Amino acid sequence: MNKFIITFTFAVLSFAAFDSNVHAQAKTVEPQIQRDPVLEADSKKNLEAARLYFITKKAYKAVLMRCDEIIAANPDYSRMDEV
Repeated sequence: MNKFIITFTFAVLSFAAFDSNVHAQAKTVEPQIQRDPVLEADSKKNLEAARLYFITKKAYKAVLMRCDEIIAANPDYSRMDEV
C-alpha cells in the first residue's frame, strides 16, 4: 500500500511539473485584414439607407440596389453578414 501511494504521488507530481510546457495547439492568430476606412464608412451609410428604405418606404428595388452597391464596391466589408 505504501509503495502504491509513493508511485501515485510521483506520477501526479510528474504530470504537474511537465504539464506547463506542453500545449496541444498553438495560440490562434487573428487574421489581419486591411480595411479602407472610407469604404467602410460608405458601406455603412449604404447599409443604413437600405434599412431605412426597407422599414419605412418598402422600396425593395432601392434596397437591392444599395446592397448590390455594397457587395460590388467593398467585398471585404466588416458587416457583410448583415447585407
